[in-house]
Amino acid sequence: AEGVQTVEVLQLAKAQRIRSSSINSLTSNMTTLGVPAGDIIMNGKTISIAGTDTLGDVVSKINNANTGDTPSNVVASIVTVSPTENYLVLTSTKTGTDNQIVFSGSGTVRDALGLTSGSVTPTNVLQVAQNAQLKVNGLASTIERQTNVIDDVLTGVTLNLFKAEPDTEISIEIDSDLNAVKQNIADFATAYNAVRDFITDQRTLKDRDPDVADDEETDSFGSLVNDAQFKQFADNLNG
Repeated sequence: AEGVQTVEVLQLAKAQRIRSSSINSLTSNMTTLGVPAGDIIMNGKTISIAGTDTLGDVVSKINNANTGDTPSNVVASIVTVSPTENYLVLTSTKTGTDNQIVFSGSGTVRDALGLTSGSVTPTNVLQVAQNAQLKVNGLASTIERQTNVIDDVLTGVTLNLFKAEPDTEISIEIDSDLNAVKQNIADFATAYNAVRDFITDQRTLKDRDPDVADDEETDSFGSLVNDAQFKQFADNLNG
């Protein structure tokens, strides 16, 4: 509905980000780094780490698990502070507290990497997962959503949250999108005229086989001209 709505953004939704302990080499394999071969189970996906894998190989395996119909929703990267100080960083691809990175199974490999320490709880959290919070039209209730793209608060309106400014109300003026209406009418007219041209072509006597020599060519109507359903459709459209 047209009118002015007010929105106060209290906080943005954020994705969880965690890191490993410092890793002193990008070229050494896991065995040399003191990390045993084994599995990391993360968000239900199993990543098998070999003793010959480098840190780059581990990153590739984690990112490969974030593909297909059932992705892990976790991406991996390496942050290099110096040649002897490197970190494996894991980030959830989705914001909100419902999309935190969940470890399960044996913790031998992830503990050795410093992602956890004796439990499934991440040891080094760089960014805590949080939900978006906002207030609309001065209502006392705080609205909370998992994402910064919110389309279920104001009917017909999608809010894209970019910055949190508590105690600052933003006025949103909602008006009719006349350009979209105009474009929809133009698109309909184009499509309608194309159908009319097709009907006219089917009912027109003309050369329909230009590859045949002129002295042998025979003009004909379109192949649908005698089709009962086509006739009914054409008559209804003209009516």
